[in-house]
Amino acid sequence: MPLEPPSIEVQNEIADFTLAVCTPVYWHDRKVPFPKEVERGSCFVLRFDNGLVGVTAAHVFQAYEDARRANRNLVCQLRWMEFDFRDAIITTNTDLDIATFRLFETELAAIDGTVIDCRGSWPPPVATTMQAMSLAGFPEVMRLTFPDRSCVFRAYALSLALKM
Repeated sequence: MPLEPPSIEVQNEIADFTLAVCTPVYWHDRKVPFPKEVERGSCFVLRFDNGLVGVTAAHVFQAYEDARRANRNLVCQLRWMEFDFRDAIITTNTDLDIATFRLFETELAAIDGTVIDCRGSWPPPVATTMQAMSLAGFPEVMRLTFPDRSCVFRAYALSLALKM
């Protein structure tokens, strides 16, 4: 008997959780007044026995590094907290497009972050047929900046069942 895909309600709950763990990382020139260009990506945080690890795409970190080389006035932020992205990097893998960085408990609390607890469940299981998958991010076309120094990162989330 074939498995039924998750209900729309379950898919929506998965998407809501994915949005909760999806965290913006962004950078901008601190000397340019708002509204201004704000570059960014997204990341999420995993909890292991020995601490927290942030995960983003290697191309996001590379974009930050390229921008930083071109402009020393950049400030990087993780949500609303100033963040030293460069010093926090653990490793990058351009083939897999993954970059990892360290995050401390105090920083997680400062950004009011939601963490994925991986203690006792790492490595993750291999995806199989009819398992749910979700993604979330902050598409550039949905970003708004305002003169009052605020930004709105509208998020996109999707949950679906894999048919492998």
